[in-house]
Amino acid sequence: MKTTNIYTPQTMTSLEIAELTGKNHFDLLRAIRKMEPAWEKTCGCKFALTSRTIIQPNGGTREVPCYMLTKTECLYIATKFNDEARAKLVLRWQELELAEQERQTPAAPSGSTSPSAQAAIAGSYASSAKQRRHLLWEGGGEEGGVAEDVENVL
Repeated sequence: MKTTNIYTPQTMTSLEIAELTGKNHFDLLRAIRKMEPAWEKTCGCKFALTSRTIIQPNGGTREVPCYMLTKTECLYIATKFNDEARAKLVLRWQELELAEQERQTPAAPSGSTSPSAQAAIAGSYASSAKQRRHLLWEGGGEEGGVAEDVENVL
């Protein structure tokens, strides 16, 4: 018997993004709607609009509209965020990908990324940034102007 592995891309809702970045969800929805025409023109598709049921403090529920975004769509939306919010989003996606790899590897323990693993991820980003600065400094020529520009970017 042949089994078929169906790939379903990981997604994140605009509610999760708002919570992760500390942004107001209503403002985030407005920003996404504003960016959607350019995305549709470039990619030929709109963002997936859905809703989530939110439990109210009084015990009732209400439906809240939200977008279900792939990693690529999230990173596109994140271009409007400040550096700290963008970094949080990128690290969250890396955490989701590591959790997916652990889930697919039978010998690996399942579950979310531990705080020590998160620290290791952040350390690897810092280390690679230092390496990029070092390489650009060496290739920057006599004036070293490239390295000064890179320091401002990184």
